[in-house]
Amino acid sequence: MGEGAGFDVGLDCPACAARLTVAPEARSARCACGATLGCGWHGREAVFALEARLRDEAQLRGALLLDSVARHGAGLRARTERAGVERDALDPSVEEDRRQRLKAFEREQAAGLRLVEAHRLALPLWRTWGRELALENALDADGGRTLGLSARPWAETRTAHDPRLGLRLTPPRLERARARPVEAAAGQRFVPWQPAPDARTAHASEEAVTVGSLRVRAGARRALLYWPCWLARVIDADRQGFALVDGLTGAVLSRPAAPEARALLSAAVSDPEASPARTPAVQAWEAACPECRNPVSLAGSERVVFCDVCRRALSVTPGGLGQRSYACARAEAGSPPSSWLPFWSFTFRVEAGSGEPLTRLELLRERYVPRGAGAAQGGALLVPAFEPVDEALLGALPGLLSQVHSLAWQVEDGGLDPGGAARCAPATLGEDGARELAPL
Repeated sequence: MGEGAGFDVGLDCPACAARLTVAPEARSARCACGATLGCGWHGREAVFALEARLRDEAQLRGALLLDSVARHGAGLRARTERAGVERDALDPSVEEDRRQRLKAFEREQAAGLRLVEAHRLALPLWRTWGRELALENALDADGGRTLGLSARPWAETRTAHDPRLGLRLTPPRLERARARPVEAAAGQRFVPWQPAPDARTAHASEEAVTVGSLRVRAGARRALLYWPCWLARVIDADRQGFALVDGLTGAVLSRPAAPEARALLSAAVSDPEASPARTPAVQAWEAACPECRNPVSLAGSERVVFCDVCRRALSVTPGGLGQRSYACARAEAGSPPSSWLPFWSFTFRVEAGSGEPLTRLELLRERYVPRGAGAAQGGALLVPAFEPVDEALLGALPGLLSQVHSLAWQVEDGGLDPGGAARCAPATLGEDGARELAPL
C-alpha cells in the first residue's frame, strides 16, 4: 500500500533530449528549452518499466556477495546469542572476533562466487491508485443534519504474472521509484502479464452504503509496471542453484528450484506486447490556441482549458490542443460571477420499484430526500469537472452542489465572456471520472 502513484516517470524531451521527470498522471509538461510536451498515456491505463539499480553482471555479483555475507553474519550473531551472550552487551573481543571471521568469509566468497548464467527478467505488476470519497450524513453543532464530504488517497500493488509459475513474491515498495516508458531491449526478457481485477468492482462489496452515507472510489488510474529482476545460476561457498534478485534493491527474492527457474525463463518473451499503451510516450507541440494562436498556460493536469482571447474550450490531447464544444449556464438572478467553474452534465434515470422511472431531480428529491433538505430541480446532474484536492474545497463542495442544483439556469452555447476579472477554471477531472462521482 501507499499513497498516490508512488513513482515518477522519466522522459526525454524530443526537442532537446533533456531529461524530464513528471507524475504519471501528467498530461503535459514544459521543458527548460521552451517546448511544451504532451504525455502519450492519456486514459486510465499506462505501461512503464521501473528503472533498475542493478544494471550489469558486476553489480549483480556484488548484490549476491552482500546477501551471502549478510546471511552468514546473521548466523554468527544467532550462534553467539544462543551461547548466552546478549546482543547489546557483547564482549568487545567477541564482537571483534565475529567481525574478523565475517571479513574472512567475505574474502572467501568473493574468490569463489561464480555466475554460471544470468538473465535480465522483468516481472509484471499492477499499480492502481486514486481517491476514495465519502459522503456522510452527520449532526451539526445545532442538532441539525448536515452532509460532509471527505477524501483520502488509496493505492495498491499486485503481482500480475501467471500464478502457475509458482512465484510467491511481495511487491516492491514504490516510494521514490523511477520509471520509463517500456520498450524492448537486447538481453531483456518480459514475463507475460495477466489482466488485473477491476479495483472499483472489487471494492464495491466492501462499501457500506446507508441512507445519507456513501463511499466511492473514483478516478482510479492503473499502470502496468515491469519490475526489473535478475535470474542467476550461482555457485558460492554455501550452495549452488538459482537466485531471483530484485533489480531495485539487490535483495534475493527467492531461490527457485531448477525446474521452476527454467519454466520462468521459458515463459518470458523479448517483446512485452503491452497493449494498454501503444501510444507515443511524449510529443513536443506548441501550447497555443489552434484558432487564434494565443499562448495557453498549462500546469500539467488539465483536460480542458479556455483560451483567454477567443474563449474556445481546448482539450489537451497527446498531439496538442484540440477544440471542444461546451455550454455555459447563467442563473436567472444574482451578482455577476467572479469565477466560472466547469461541470459535466449528465441525464439520469432511476428505476424506483414498479412506478415510472425518475428522470428529474424534483421527483427524486420527493421520493428519497427528507422534507426541507435541499431544493434540487431540473433534469441534469452537474458533476464537478475539477478534482477536490484540499480540505477547504471538500468542505465547500456539498453546499456548492446543493446551490447549483437548486437554481434555474439559462443555458447557452460556448463562447462566453467571463466579464471583468472573472476567470474560467480548467477542467482537471475527465468525463469518465465524473460519471463515477455522480452518485455522490
